[in-house]
Amino acid sequence: HRTLINGRFPFRLTQSLDPTLGPADSVDAEAAWLALDAVAGPLRVTPGVRVDRYDAELPGASAHHVSVDPRLAIVAALPGGARAELAGGLYTAPPQVSIFDSHFAIGPLPMTDGYASAAGTVRARQVELSLHTPLGSGFVGSFATYYRDTHYPIDFAMAQVPFQVGSPCDGTGFGEYVYRNLDTRAIGFEAMVRRDLGRSVTGWLSYSLTKIDRDFGFMQLPGDYDQ
Repeated sequence: HRTLINGRFPFRLTQSLDPTLGPADSVDAEAAWLALDAVAGPLRVTPGVRVDRYDAELPGASAHHVSVDPRLAIVAALPGGARAELAGGLYTAPPQVSIFDSHFAIGPLPMTDGYASAAGTVRARQVELSLHTPLGSGFVGSFATYYRDTHYPIDFAMAQVPFQVGSPCDGTGFGEYVYRNLDTRAIGFEAMVRRDLGRSVTGWLSYSLTKIDRDFGFMQLPGDYDQ
């Protein structure tokens, strides 16, 4: 349990006066987590659930959110010291806001304690399959593939008129609108090889290939990334 009291702190993130994006007057947050390990030979199954509750008292309003996130992990010990893991679940986070000003972007900023808490919470579904195995000569490899689907109630292109719904194509510019209901889907593969180089030095080499699609409601922005 956590209680945060800000009072009438005058800080805000934009020049708009209604509403301000400063902190809430007070925030109460409670969370509980329960997990169970079931072991059968080389297999370990771990179901779990996390419950979060937010209560934010805002200037002239209030925001309340309750999330229940079930999760499951299955780990199998393989020959040669390797192990495979399959994990998935729901993940809930505070709402986020990004500020764009000229050529600068700040964020995404967590806004549990601010007015953006009225917009809702970030909800993500994720599943990941990974393999960790010795490669010989002191090298260890980690390989993982994953899928993640995230829903943001509010994020990106914040600016002078917070929480106004509109299109940036109507001639007023991107800087005057908040995009609601932003969805992001990502699927990718990651590989890492590491080795102890000395008593306190470790070196590693990694590669990531990801496909990301963003859906703003009025347009979709696909993008491919490898690193």
